[in-house]
Amino acid sequence: MKSIIRSSVTLLLLILVTNTFGYTSKVPIKYGKILKEDLDMKSYLADPSAPAVILCDYGTVRVGPRTEYLRHVRIKILSDKGLKYANVEIPFRFLNQYEKIQGLKAQTFNINEKGEIVKTKLKSSSIRDLEMDKRNHCKVFSLPDVKVGSVIEYTYTIVSLDCVKLRDWYFQNSIPVVWSEYRISVPFKFNYLVTYQKGKPLDIQDQKGIANKIQWLYDTKLKKAHRELFDLNDVLYESPSAATTVYFINGRTMKFVMKNMAALRVQEESPIPDISQQVKVHLFKAEGMFPFYYDYMLQTANDEYDNMEIGEMRMNRNRRGYIAYFLPTWEEMNNKWLKSDNLGTRLYKAFEYKPLLDAAIQKGGTKEQLAGNIFSALTENVSWNGQYGIYADKNFDKVLKNKEGSGPEMNLMLAFLLKRAGFNVEIVLVKTKDKGRLENIYPVKDQFNHLLVQLIIEDKAWYLDASGKNPAFGQLSKNIEGVDGWLLRKENYGWVTIADKEPTAQVTAL
Repeated sequence: MKSIIRSSVTLLLLILVTNTFGYTSKVPIKYGKILKEDLDMKSYLADPSAPAVILCDYGTVRVGPRTEYLRHVRIKILSDKGLKYANVEIPFRFLNQYEKIQGLKAQTFNINEKGEIVKTKLKSSSIRDLEMDKRNHCKVFSLPDVKVGSVIEYTYTIVSLDCVKLRDWYFQNSIPVVWSEYRISVPFKFNYLVTYQKGKPLDIQDQKGIANKIQWLYDTKLKKAHRELFDLNDVLYESPSAATTVYFINGRTMKFVMKNMAALRVQEESPIPDISQQVKVHLFKAEGMFPFYYDYMLQTANDEYDNMEIGEMRMNRNRRGYIAYFLPTWEEMNNKWLKSDNLGTRLYKAFEYKPLLDAAIQKGGTKEQLAGNIFSALTENVSWNGQYGIYADKNFDKVLKNKEGSGPEMNLMLAFLLKRAGFNVEIVLVKTKDKGRLENIYPVKDQFNHLLVQLIIEDKAWYLDASGKNPAFGQLSKNIEGVDGWLLRKENYGWVTIADKEPTAQVTAL
């Protein structure tokens, strides 16, 4: 990669689509190959106040029997405030051997008193594996011998069972980025929606335009769809403002390049990925005769994969016939959630609930007070274990016995108790603010990471959350309040805006 020193800021988006399955152009960065002028840099000319600058952020994703994500990052430290970028965290999904990190290595470059480049390698003993929750772990390390003026780099590969929702790529960060490049390779039997989006929500025009094109894909045979899109460079939809472009690809390699991007200035509570220019990749359709060694990966398309036992996921060497995945409609997903043994049907599966409910009823009071008493009876007997999600892993009797439960377990128990007390109750699926912007054009796999209880009292909707450190009736955390959620029910399902101010219950049916 050429010298990154620039006297002015330019912004370039380069998108290349090739017909070959693989990478044909040179990589922008090679491990250990560093320019002395990068080490000599005292400040970044385009932003002299920057504490550090990302010289290159290079990533690839290749879909096959396993999905492989390669990442290579190089950063120049410019001030004491930039030293924190030498502390690296790499999250990955651990449960059921979903992901493994391979080839992790890192090093620091400095110039010694003789003007020579000296590199210090990260020792494997300095890498820690932290458990974040039941599903997720994180590799954590700090690069050695880092000081103002150092250049650091690290690289790794995540071998994953992803095939439906691939990892998002964000081009911008809290510090300037000189070069950001992302390459995507998918085989012919997999048909993906690849969305490039500037850092802002989709407007109504874009939402309708993309939804219409998705419907066209549902109604059109794949060969015909690809044939019609071939002369359009696989562009399925492009917004008039060029803020959003959606590609529909298979058997293709795509390369996105952006360079000389200014740092994002955000509030502490505003997640950077939400406003960064980004690329998202989601499977639309996979169909055909797949070799048996694809079995593990294809099973992750199951919405309740995390609840499967490892024995259920053994490769079936005698399997024959078609394997197919289709991007579900909102109606189809709504029905799946309702029928799920770990979600919708939990509202009707009895457990030893009577002591809790009887204690709440005996206190008497108005309907609102009764609902509050039920809420208190649950939260006083069951503590939150810190885990979010939309599926209940444990049966509710076991939760009561252990006096501890996850977010979905506690809120589904609350919904059950309120229903038994005669209240009008529904479940709402939400994506917490720290996870970025909600995608509402089509059902993005695994994007909802929490659920709430909607309680209707005299045509007013209360949104309740029994989880959290100090749960209180009718109060929501800042991480949830104001977001849109999916109201889960048989009829008139749709989007609602979450608030804790007793809003009138309104549902936008799809």
